[in-house]
Amino acid sequence: MDEIKDLLSEADKQDDVSARAYSKLMAQMTEVERDKSFKGFEATAVKCLCEPIGRMLMKFCYQNEEFALAVERNEGSLLDLLRGIVKMSTKDKPMVSDVEAYAKAVKFYLPAGEIICSFRVNLPEERDDDLLDLESVTSAPEQNSAIILDVFGVEDL
Repeated sequence: MDEIKDLLSEADKQDDVSARAYSKLMAQMTEVERDKSFKGFEATAVKCLCEPIGRMLMKFCYQNEEFALAVERNEGSLLDLLRGIVKMSTKDKPMVSDVEAYAKAVKFYLPAGEIICSFRVNLPEERDDDLLDLESVTSAPEQNSAIILDVFGVEDL
């Protein structure tokens, strides 16, 4: 616990809001790893989510000062957030997608915020054009080696 207090007091001395938010998240990640108050599935799920969600939030803090400020000022803990994500799982829907988890994380700190996801698919230089009609992809010079696929671009099938 002293280690966490040391991290937080060092961050308080810094003028950089991103560094303070980063330190706060690091301390909270350490708390989650050490927390023994929950058991079973919840404990496993929370600890599995902690690293990827925590790291993503840290990256967001360094990318955007407003987001970092929201993290710094938020009174909720990373553990509260992770438990909320785990509770999104139900008997009918036992798994939560990474997109849903990241969206919940952003909304935890910025209630009006949203995430927009897309994937960049790099096409191999040598491909069998008989398997796929790539005429539309190769006709646009800026998309010769990649196509952008929007996760939210198609309604549920």
